[in-house]
Amino acid sequence: MEKIYSYNAKSVDNQPFKTFNCRSSSGKLQIDTNHKLMLFFQHGDCIYHWINYHEDSKSDEPKFVSKSSSDQFFLIDRSRFLILDTIRSLESHKELHYQEIKLIECNFSNYYCEVVYREPSPLTDIVSFNIDYEKMYLFILKKVWDETDEQFKDRIFELYDLNKNKSILQI
Repeated sequence: MEKIYSYNAKSVDNQPFKTFNCRSSSGKLQIDTNHKLMLFFQHGDCIYHWINYHEDSKSDEPKFVSKSSSDQFFLIDRSRFLILDTIRSLESHKELHYQEIKLIECNFSNYYCEVVYREPSPLTDIVSFNIDYEKMYLFILKKVWDETDEQFKDRIFELYDLNKNKSILQI
């Protein structure tokens, strides 16, 4: 069996492997739409990608895509998936964090990554999320922390419409 792709552990900073997603090529279909084989994989908290442009691509180094604080890729369809990322910053000598849900979408021979949801409060953690594929709704479970004593305070469930980019419901 022919090896499709391999890479050196140094190219991913020797971080442990967590998960991957593969978008197949269209080369063997009845009509070739020029969709290239794309591999996205996570090592530690970093997502990398590799695209099989041509035969010589098999020796290409993986390229950095984004950070991710989750160990899962949430598939929407064969060319799109969601990831969770936590952004840390230092403001007034206090570490704050914000969380974003990002969409990675594969086109013919490239991809793009965009933020589709950002949790505005540094006191709220996204615990989990999932997606309604038909309506393109995000179901987001959040944990709210008390600012003064950093204790768990509440849970919030949010329904977010990705098509309209707005929250529909919070309970």
